[in-house]
Amino acid sequence: MTAPLVDVGTGTPAEFEAADLEGKLALVSSDTPEDYGRWIHRREKYNFAIEAGAAGFLFRNHVPGCLPPTGDIGGRDGPRSVPGIGVSRELGARLVRHCAREDLSGTLQVDCRAEQMESGNVSGRLGPETDEMVLVTAHHDAHDIAEGARDNGAGCALVVELARMLAHIEDDLDVGVQFMTFGAEEVGLRGSRHHVEHAALDRVRAVVNCDAIGGSRDLAVHTNGFDGLPDPFERAANSLGVPVNIKPALAPHSDHWPFVRRGVPGVMAASDGSDDRGWGHTHGDTLDKLDRRNLREAAVPLAAAVLDIATGEPPATHVDPAEIERRAEREGQVLET
Repeated sequence: MTAPLVDVGTGTPAEFEAADLEGKLALVSSDTPEDYGRWIHRREKYNFAIEAGAAGFLFRNHVPGCLPPTGDIGGRDGPRSVPGIGVSRELGARLVRHCAREDLSGTLQVDCRAEQMESGNVSGRLGPETDEMVLVTAHHDAHDIAEGARDNGAGCALVVELARMLAHIEDDLDVGVQFMTFGAEEVGLRGSRHHVEHAALDRVRAVVNCDAIGGSRDLAVHTNGFDGLPDPFERAANSLGVPVNIKPALAPHSDHWPFVRRGVPGVMAASDGSDDRGWGHTHGDTLDKLDRRNLREAAVPLAAAVLDIATGEPPATHVDPAEIERRAEREGQVLET
């Protein structure tokens, strides 16, 4: 298709509201302004573009390195009607300059396949056979343009390492711990959604999901607003003398989310620092970018926190799913169906 190209900046709701995008191509940065208050996910920006009437979506990376980003923008039933592509920071900067100087039109042509594939989930269990359980999770799929070392090979490595560490003290667990890696996270959290649809969620004490981890030695824990859920992580950090950044806001873009949306206490454990994906979702997401010392620094407090959650009283209780919807509305999160 050929249509006028419009620079929508960082793709905040205000920028989309100010832009005339009807029948045009929306050029949007992967960055989020520091003063916005939370990270805006790619899918949110794509949905904003559709709502504004855009005919196409160009997602420009703000990370240098000639790395066009990829990422799912499809619906639960497959590809959406508005095509989208990723372009590198360098190419994106050229397009921004052209947009500033003149009315610019572009031709967007997408050559890709959307085929039905099969995926699967993997699980193992430690501890006693109890009605309750703690889930420690990650996703093992990645985009096929790189190794997916940080997103999410690092998360899977941590799940295995936590299982290895807790196996040495298995008799200390009061409830069972199930270690799971999900498939098809990168195309709509399909593996975890499938599990949630078939699992007895009332048996799940809490979910500890590892994603976007390994980029630094400091730990960030997104607790999704559950009262009491930060406590095990803060106790682990205090006892070990390491920092932990508790982030109470909703984080609806990884495999803990299908559980959280059903009211199950769940966290996403990630690296603290920038909310940028960095090398993730690009050709640069390779093993040489990871430092095993970062993973070791994350594994120890996470193991201590999981042990804490799996012993004694539950740190948090299930909530009505309607409360999650209310939290999302208060935070300005637009949740997909």
